[in-house]
Amino acid sequence: MKSLAEQLRELREARDAGDLTQEQFELFKADLLRQMSAGPSGAEQPPQLTVTSRKIGAYHLLAELGRGGMGVVYRARHQLESQATKQGGDVALKLMHVSFSQDAGYRARFEREADVGLQLDHPGIVRVYDLVVDAGQLALVMKLVQGRSLAALLEAESVPMEDLLIRFDRVLDAMRYAHEQGVLHRDLKPANRG
Repeated sequence: MKSLAEQLRELREARDAGDLTQEQFELFKADLLRQMSAGPSGAEQPPQLTVTSRKIGAYHLLAELGRGGMGVVYRARHQLESQATKQGGDVALKLMHVSFSQDAGYRARFEREADVGLQLDHPGIVRVYDLVVDAGQLALVMKLVQGRSLAALLEAESVPMEDLLIRFDRVLDAMRYAHEQGVLHRDLKPANRG
């Protein structure tokens, strides 16, 4: 893991190169300082920020948030400030690995996921804003959700049963809504974020 000084230097270099605005620089700096001050507790730590100057479609990739088997999730921002404002600022951009995006079956599945996500509107379901196709790469643009997964919450602290029941009821309400829309979630688990 890079030191705080190294990560701050990368942020300054990205800002100075014009890859980050001063506002984005301050946001990432605050995230880094918050991450470092949290220390090595048993709680799940936010992913390490990795600044990038890449762009996918109209979105500037600002920092890597996480990796999965099919792709990488970035903090990103639309190049038009009016569109970024409409989306609530920075977004999460799920970029499919190139090897999967070149496979017709995976492409179709990813496009279906985007189509379904664009149709759903419920406070318990992460909002999907856009599907980006750029030079053969596919990306799903979603609301950026901060916080911990249910699994991390349960691991980090003792949660009263009534709080767990309230959270579980919210999940059930979101799933009921999705099912009413003809959507079946096949990978629902406490480790999922957002």
